[in-house]
Amino acid sequence: MGWMRFRARTWLQLAGLFGGALVAGGCSAEASSPASSEQDVTSIPETDVKDQAIGNCWLYATLGWVESLHLAHSGQALDLSESYLTYLSAFTRLTTESFVFGKDGEWNTGDFFGQGVELIARYGLMDEGAFIATEANASRSARQEAATKAIALALKPGGALATPEARKDPAQVRKVLDQAFALPKAVIAKMTTAFGADLSRTRAKGAKITATGFHDPARMIVAKLSDGHEVTLDEAIGELDPTRPVTAARDRKERRGPYAWQRVEFDDAQGRDAAVLRLKRSLNAGFPAPIDWYPAWDSMQESDGSFHAPVRGKGGWHESLVHDYEIEVAGLGVLAAGTPVTDPAVLEKTLASTSTIKFLRLKNSWGRETGALGARGYTDAAWDYLTWELDRPQIDYDEKVTHGLAISAVVLPPPSWDGAKH
Repeated sequence: MGWMRFRARTWLQLAGLFGGALVAGGCSAEASSPASSEQDVTSIPETDVKDQAIGNCWLYATLGWVESLHLAHSGQALDLSESYLTYLSAFTRLTTESFVFGKDGEWNTGDFFGQGVELIARYGLMDEGAFIATEANASRSARQEAATKAIALALKPGGALATPEARKDPAQVRKVLDQAFALPKAVIAKMTTAFGADLSRTRAKGAKITATGFHDPARMIVAKLSDGHEVTLDEAIGELDPTRPVTAARDRKERRGPYAWQRVEFDDAQGRDAAVLRLKRSLNAGFPAPIDWYPAWDSMQESDGSFHAPVRGKGGWHESLVHDYEIEVAGLGVLAAGTPVTDPAVLEKTLASTSTIKFLRLKNSWGRETGALGARGYTDAAWDYLTWELDRPQIDYDEKVTHGLAISAVVLPPPSWDGAKH
């Protein structure tokens, strides 16, 4: 159903949605050989693959979603800064005492897509090179890794952020973060001018992000609907549901709004068929879908890095971006991932309940340098793997261990996007 342009990847990193590495542990090593960058562009245009250095896969999936929508509509490829949002995520959770420590008591860098778009709603976006100039063309951020270690050290007894009182002081937190990320004075001043010294002047409170290197979601068009309405990134993000606390440990942050993408849980068996239909519609229309899922090491094929049932062995929660799928259609056979389908009649047949998804192809912020697909930063997760029931590990403090599927949720456009064009 499609394949895309990508940058050669130079590192491996398998890190969980929560707490940095998967239970089985992360790994990093230089790639043995670079992948070709001369591939055809898919029906879902994607920007270059990047590798996470810490447990912030949710930010890579979130910004991959933004970059894809923007690229599809405008033809312009952005390189948005995950480090900028990582900084703001750290500032937010430290100063609000929300989700500071993981279950192991260590500094927690994990979260969900909902928190990623909430940070964008508050502080907009920055280009990678505008936040950390030396990482403008880097596929993996060494600065994030160094900053995470510095923050963790500051949280230790005797450290600059060891006490709740110190963490609630915006000036103290910014001082630690500015040093941890080695920000130049010009970048610090730019952020202070936009958001105030305590970063409390968010976009909703009048922040103006007009400086070079910033992007205002209110002025970013990401799709055009059949009625002619041009959807901004602000509208695609929507507003936070006021019935959910902003600083709750469960930071999934449900959104609302006529054009807002929404998290769809797969645990609801009755709503699952509708969720699958919406997922196929989104992909067929050329829109990627953020996905929460559970990669288990022992279920991964060493030859190509793909995941197959049953779900067995240790792993950890992870967020990726669904970019493509393979499906068997009655009367047509298997429509292979990597082969664009442009015939509307064929695409319509993929929506039938009798059509069977074989696997989802995921754009990842980690990967194994095994096989051409893995080397390009994409992973195939078999449908029977994703829909395998397991005793799922606890993923935040207010949730018990639950019995559910290896796929937890996807984030999808609302019905108002039906018929939307890039």
